[in-house]
Amino acid sequence: MQELLLKTGVPSYVTNIITPIPATNQRSIPIAKNIPQQVGLVYGLSTYTDTVDPNNVNLITFANAQELYLTFKDGPTEFFQQVRMDALIFPLAGFPNQNPDTYMKVNIPGNFDMSTSFYLNPGGITSAEAATNIMLQLWFISTESYIWMMKKGYMDDTYAEQFINSKNGKR
Repeated sequence: MQELLLKTGVPSYVTNIITPIPATNQRSIPIAKNIPQQVGLVYGLSTYTDTVDPNNVNLITFANAQELYLTFKDGPTEFFQQVRMDALIFPLAGFPNQNPDTYMKVNIPGNFDMSTSFYLNPGGITSAEAATNIMLQLWFISTESYIWMMKKGYMDDTYAEQFINSKNGKR
């Protein structure tokens, strides 16, 4: 995808979705944020561990990432297989970087309602002593770029009408 974006001159972006870990044990931690309206296609997912977010709040540890599962939902449908958060760490600290990518490659249209998505927390991770956040990074292209790429034939356009209608508030 990155090569195609560079070849066509389509700009790509990264946005952070920051979710606080609650102080009490919760089986699921709601992401509770919608994908920004300008997101057309998410082509990568990543996260950081063992550091701080841009507001100097602790991020989850690598050990925490092994116990949290990202679950994307659109309404009642779980449309993305649950992914353990440590699979989204690029590069993995302490290991030689064999992968030049800094994200997990995905192909997720940006028209889903992320506010129903959550992190499954079977280990009961809490941030009782110090505030702790999960920072999910979405690597994406804009709605306009995604539509342009479909119209130019770089991507399958059978999805175009459904995608455009969803961005206009139709389902």
